[in-house]
Amino acid sequence: MRQFLLISSLFLLSQFAQAQIENHKRFELEYEWRDEDYLLISNEQLGLTLVQADYRGLKEYTLSIKQLDTEFNQKWEKVVMIKRGFELLGYHYVHDKTYLMLQEFPSRFKIKILSIDNRTGDIKEYNPKEVLELDIQEFEVIQNTAVIGGYFESRPVVFALDLENDKIKTLSNVYQNESKLLEVRVNNDSLTFNVLATEYNRGRDQTIMVNTYDYLGNSIRDYKIETQKDYHLTSAISSSINDISQVVVGVYSYKATNSPAGIFINHVDRTGLQTMKYYGFGELEHFFSYLGEKKANRYKEKAEATRKKGKEVRYRVQPLFAEMIEDEDQLVVFGEFLRSYNHDTGSYAWAGTNYPTGFRSQGANTDNNSQERASFQFTHAYSLVLDKKGNIQWDDWMEVPKDGKGIPEPFGDFNWNANQGTYFYYFEKEVHAKAMDGEEDNDVIVDNVQLSDPEDKLRYESENSSGTLRWYNNYFIVYGVQSIRSGENNGELRKVFFINKISLNPNQKGNGID
Repeated sequence: MRQFLLISSLFLLSQFAQAQIENHKRFELEYEWRDEDYLLISNEQLGLTLVQADYRGLKEYTLSIKQLDTEFNQKWEKVVMIKRGFELLGYHYVHDKTYLMLQEFPSRFKIKILSIDNRTGDIKEYNPKEVLELDIQEFEVIQNTAVIGGYFESRPVVFALDLENDKIKTLSNVYQNESKLLEVRVNNDSLTFNVLATEYNRGRDQTIMVNTYDYLGNSIRDYKIETQKDYHLTSAISSSINDISQVVVGVYSYKATNSPAGIFINHVDRTGLQTMKYYGFGELEHFFSYLGEKKANRYKEKAEATRKKGKEVRYRVQPLFAEMIEDEDQLVVFGEFLRSYNHDTGSYAWAGTNYPTGFRSQGANTDNNSQERASFQFTHAYSLVLDKKGNIQWDDWMEVPKDGKGIPEPFGDFNWNANQGTYFYYFEKEVHAKAMDGEEDNDVIVDNVQLSDPEDKLRYESENSSGTLRWYNNYFIVYGVQSIRSGENNGELRKVFFINKISLNPNQKGNGID
């Protein structure tokens, strides 16, 4: 009888077990009110690079660079002197090196690139010849070439800069009227990269040019996505070229470019044959799940009824797509969707663009332009998993309750590991996480970040300084600035920049951390 009760108890516990957010390690640095925020760059299993500017110099300022390993041990620290006027815009990590890209303001003619060896701390500085007065939006490094994309005279332009030989090549097939730069993406072979930009076809429907170049900037493939009449392709991300085939995924709108109606998936096979599929948001199983079951069903029913009439329902949402993730047999699309409070979402400068990996917005949220100061609200995070031919396998979602103003930046971060996605965000002193694998019984797990000492008390947190960063394997980083009271109420009050190493572990019961 006792054995039966024990087995029954274990069975019941297993039924109520859930995933748990685990705090693995915490790192702190003293922080003063005049300090600039740290920039954190993932070096994957090599650790983290911390970059902080100190602008107190008259003619030059210091750029402090620290290297931490995965246990937060500091391996080295270097200081670089930077001429005033240069601002850090882009960064890229590849093959044990971190690259920082700075641009001189207000002229925008000069750039500076720092190459940092993350193992040794050796730093090389590149000062290429003057470039066009470029509004830089993209920065990637492939082999020894820096790929820099942006706008000149309101037209997209992309350069390939040979760092060692100081040679700049302007990429063909990008500089077009009425065009928007959507993506610069280094492919998995580390030898080629894609550039996506919008273009109007003869019927004045907006489509996308997909260009692939080698690491020297030579064009090796280009094609225009074939779109149906009255269907406009407004945003997109691309896969690598796999067996001479490729998949491009994005959002489309119907009879206008301002409000999306759904997601398109375009597959190009090795012969160049395109297969195009349009999925209205109402056709996707979980796109509207964040609204609740009843409201989601109403949205789906309305979309289905409208489609039967040969039309599409448009929605006041816009995506912030991350770079497409690829494993052996799947493609993973992830984005955070947001809703504007303006009926014409296409009037925003950021509408239809992706947030580039490794790029810092400069003054985006302090612009006086009414469009840049417009309000928006994140609605949900959404993942869509495809096979290599673009066929949908499953989708998943998580609600994101965050308002903002200006140009949106990613709120949380997404990781793909062992055939499962995980989405984390940090909001109002709590970590929120969910496993994304297409299963309906995955709950959102909420927990606190662990402090250095169990007796410490969190008194205040700087909301604008906190964030989440995907790291390596199934680990994430939560970081920010906190004021902490040590021990009892009369203990020392210290202000720190903190980093917590966390993960979501499935099938464990979580009680939270006070």
